[in-house]
Amino acid sequence: MADVLGRPLAVANAGVDLFADELERQGVRVDRVEWRPPEPGTEDALARLALEAAAIARANDEAVERIESAQPYLVGVGTARDLLPDIGDRTILHAGPPIDWADMSGPLRGAVIGAAVYEGLATDRDDAGRRAAAGEFEFGPCHERGAVGPMAGVVSPSMPMCVIENTTHGNRAFCTFNEGLGKVLRYGANDDTVLERLAWIRDVLARVFAKALDRLEPIDLRSAMSALTDGCGLAASSLTSFVPTSPAPVFTPLAPPTSGSPNGSGNSLCIGSRRSRQRWRPGQERQEGPQAERDGQDQSSRRILAGSNGADRRSQGGPRRFRGAVLRHG
Repeated sequence: MADVLGRPLAVANAGVDLFADELERQGVRVDRVEWRPPEPGTEDALARLALEAAAIARANDEAVERIESAQPYLVGVGTARDLLPDIGDRTILHAGPPIDWADMSGPLRGAVIGAAVYEGLATDRDDAGRRAAAGEFEFGPCHERGAVGPMAGVVSPSMPMCVIENTTHGNRAFCTFNEGLGKVLRYGANDDTVLERLAWIRDVLARVFAKALDRLEPIDLRSAMSALTDGCGLAASSLTSFVPTSPAPVFTPLAPPTSGSPNGSGNSLCIGSRRSRQRWRPGQERQEGPQAERDGQDQSSRRILAGSNGADRRSQGGPRRFRGAVLRHG
């Protein structure tokens, strides 16, 4: 065939592999295109989309441009009921599109059950399942309210949320605190250890973190993400390392946690970068001397350090400090 055409062939094969297989046996380069006829009944919808192809392409280009130009900063902490619109006492949000209880997967059901017990909407897990099946909870997608949650994505009214501000376009989004590894609500686990950890995040960690953020410059998340290679899918440890490595001056004035962490470490928070990870307790003196300098402690300015290489990541831009909802106490 190449001799007939007078030039080398480059073929795009759509659909049936028989043609591509034969051409490849003859040494022809073939790009295989996944294609199959449209499902019956979709012809009219596809035809209407084809008429809007140019507008769709422009919209996609604008969406990509907005993502690439975004400058997200972590600016504060609040609770879901104070930050998200249309959150009632019996609202439970989830990842993905709208879905009813009957169609939910096992992990999503497990997370909903855990959230219901955590919120006091049910006496136990069996009671939560019965109430969910009876339609006593209002379900909705996180994205419809400007929020995101990992995996099952369950968000309930009293859960603390991080406030992320995009300084390029002025919009805000909200996400739950990472629960860490092991048995976690995001995978559908809902035993007592999971619920105790969620309560500790709400009653201890989120409150201290909210006060600390009020004393820090907003944290540049784009700088944090640029140091990662997995799209932030497994980034909890790396992003944690962007918290300043010597937060004692920030945490010392704060009221100490009132209950122990679920891992038995008592009134303590694990802070700092991977290079200088330390367990700090309220009232602990700040480290001084050469070791402090090696760990990146700098009294002249607050820094955000990449734990992987200690590079200075001073925040640029001007996100405003969060002055919205405050964590509920009690």
